[in-house]
Amino acid sequence: PFAVWSLLQDELVKRRKIMSNKDFLEAAVLGDILPGPVTMDIVTYTGYRLSEWRGAAIATFLFVLPSFLVMLFIAMYYDQYIGVPLVSKVFHALGAVVTGIIISVGLNLTREQVKSYMETGIFLWAFISSLVFKFDMLVVITLAGVAGLLFEAVQPAANKEGRGERVEGRG
Repeated sequence: PFAVWSLLQDELVKRRKIMSNKDFLEAAVLGDILPGPVTMDIVTYTGYRLSEWRGAAIATFLFVLPSFLVMLFIAMYYDQYIGVPLVSKVFHALGAVVTGIIISVGLNLTREQVKSYMETGIFLWAFISSLVFKFDMLVVITLAGVAGLLFEAVQPAANKEGRGERVEGRG
């Protein structure tokens, strides 16, 4: 899903300007709470925004069709060609490509969403806790959320001013 994320974001937000980055991230959050892959939910949501239920159905079908056809093709010839060294190397290289795309998406999201030193600290702590120390993801997310709430409670006015938001009592 993350490999497709940046392609969707580029196409829907930057190239075609179908939705804003904020709308894209809201679609991702909506997709995260719905069953199924987040990227497919984003595509379905976008289709719905453009042409309601008909658009959602068409967008979902056309999003799934290429993957289905590629998997069908690979399944037909997998046993026959997996022993060929060149084919094995190609599959191994594809794994590296997907890893690079996932890292790229993570860096782009971080650059767009992490705005302050405190947010950067929370992000780095969460990243290191989950990757290096293998903390349970639910614990990492909960503690990062609590840290964010405490940060907002302690410095709400300074944080909003840093983001350019209007603060009550100030122009």
